[in-house]
Amino acid sequence: MSRPPIALPAALAAGPFTVARARELGVGTGRLRHTSLVVPTRGVRASAQPRSISDAAHATAIALESPFAFSHLTAGHLLGMPLPRPPTADDALHVMRPSGLARPVRPGVVAHRGLERRGLVRVGGLPVVGPLDTWRDLSRCLPPDELVVLGDWLLGRGVTLEDLAATVRGHHGERGTRAARAALPLVRPGSESRMETLARLVICAAGLPEPELNADVLDDDGRWILRADFLWRAQRVIGEYQGDIHRTDRRRWQADIVRRRQAEDSRWTVVDMSAPDVFQPYQRGLLLARLAQLLG
Repeated sequence: MSRPPIALPAALAAGPFTVARARELGVGTGRLRHTSLVVPTRGVRASAQPRSISDAAHATAIALESPFAFSHLTAGHLLGMPLPRPPTADDALHVMRPSGLARPVRPGVVAHRGLERRGLVRVGGLPVVGPLDTWRDLSRCLPPDELVVLGDWLLGRGVTLEDLAATVRGHHGERGTRAARAALPLVRPGSESRMETLARLVICAAGLPEPELNADVLDDDGRWILRADFLWRAQRVIGEYQGDIHRTDRRRWQADIVRRRQAEDSRWTVVDMSAPDVFQPYQRGLLLARLAQLLG
């Protein structure tokens, strides 16, 4: 039976630590090589592998030379942006430094320059490129519809269209400018999820009238019935995107049924939408044909 590892100094118990700091505190090479420790990145030890992209970023941050900030997809995930794919601890970490300084070279890190031209925020103690500049940086690697998703998300958090336009102008000539500029006219306030934005883009790309977003619906006596994801007021048509929460939250599902009946009793037509209506061509065609008929 192998001996239990020697306890680490209390100063190293809070989370990942650098090998250099451990040696300063008298930890020997044998303890640093013990199987009870893992190596999240070169020169760093921890008691467990990172379980999230935030954990991975914290473990890597202590090994990086300042100034730096997490950028691009890593910044998007840390900022909580609605990106196409959820993050994992195994994702590459995007790190940006000022143009005149050396890029970090280590496995699992994608290096960028240009930090001097970007605003910074702190997320959980980590330096992160700010939301506006991250949106602009992601124009290099995301499809146009996903840029609109992020633009809608930013408008829901106090950013204005002029803020987005100014960010595009501030990065004029950089790769991705054309994509960001093309996304701007499609960004709208009022969307509350990635799928609502993608559904709206499908509807508008088909030449159908643009709906109001998350608008209140009243009955004939002026009483509130529901808040519609999409509303064509003149045609008395309501569009509702049915995400997973409508399926898994029993109380919400039951309340939705009651509100739908009230809307239909007030002569509103309710059209349900789901992910296949956005992503699958056949389903999308059926949805658009029905909306075209209802909207005239």
